[in-house]
Amino acid sequence: MKNLLIVNNVKTELGLDELECIADMLNDSSRHSEVFYELSKLESVEIKESIASKHTITKEIVYSLINSQSIDVLRVLVGNRHAIPFFNRKCVRTLIETHDSEIYASMAQNLNDYAQVCNVECLCEDLIVNDVQVKMVLADNPDTPVFYLTELASDADVSVAETAKNTLQSFVNNMEA
Repeated sequence: MKNLLIVNNVKTELGLDELECIADMLNDSSRHSEVFYELSKLESVEIKESIASKHTITKEIVYSLINSQSIDVLRVLVGNRHAIPFFNRKCVRTLIETHDSEIYASMAQNLNDYAQVCNVECLCEDLIVNDVQVKMVLADNPDTPVFYLTELASDADVSVAETAKNTLQSFVNNMEA
């Protein structure tokens, strides 16, 4: 693929370093979506990370990036709440199959956003692993289903168990109010 910059009909070929600068410098506007999509298809992890963080991300860009071999790109993508509405079950499964605790923690933190994409109970089941960080995020999230909060309230890690108990208590207090 030839990457060209055209200014007043003057053309110059651009390398990945220059395209990375362009990806970072272009404002996060929907008018640049087509350019962002084309940039997302390049083999540069840095460019993909930049595109994955854009608020004006599109479904096509998400589907291009979700197949990235870079865990760093996937971490940025899963942390972008503007990308989550474009996820489908296959995207969620791809993220789960990374077995990456940072990705799991980000998903656990944004459970409510995933309710439109997948079954939250099934997602929690996939996220509850032997990773204290992920368990802590789930235990502290009021959107975690009560069943899983109850399970976490008896976790071997005292801090996870206490956090889950506090979240359950807050839930009970809100129900009584």
